[in-house]
Amino acid sequence: MWMKSIVYAKMGLSDPSEIESKWIQHLAESNPSSQLRIQADAARSNFPDVVESVSHFDAQLARLILRTSTSNTP
Repeated sequence: MWMKSIVYAKMGLSDPSEIESKWIQHLAESNPSSQLRIQADAARSNFPDVVESVSHFDAQLARLILRTSTSNTP
């Protein structure tokens, strides 16, 4: 994990959102259903990917997340 951080730093990424995006991409490629990747997607409000990942191990939770994230109530 630290080596990946060094690689991204050497790439010249300075915008935190660029670095975060690269990390999420790396997590998605290395382990698509990892808890860390799901948390990162949720933190960025990327709920379609959260629902897809969670549905592999808990369909009821995935439906709840989908319903909540698409609700129009304030």
